[in-house]
Amino acid sequence: TEHTNEMADLRSLVEAVLPGVRATAWETRPCLITETPTRRPYVEEVAPGLVLAAGGNGYAAKSGPAIGALAATLLREGRWTDEVLAADRFRVVTR
Repeated sequence: TEHTNEMADLRSLVEAVLPGVRATAWETRPCLITETPTRRPYVEEVAPGLVLAAGGNGYAAKSGPAIGALAATLLREGRWTDEVLAADRFRVVTR
């Protein structure tokens, strides 16, 4: 494949961490990076009961759990509850 070295490293890691698991196939897929005009992710209730969490801007892999927690809390509580991060920093912006 195109990513032979990365695949070998990933396979070794998975086999070390999960020794009883045997994959029937290994393949790679390129990563899609979504960008927002603000360079921040969107986390906002866009319709009643529908929370959008999108736009990782290249750092969602490291921030995904926090972005997900913000979205889940917003959905569960029905309002923004984070006392450190202001909701307006994560509002959907269309241009």
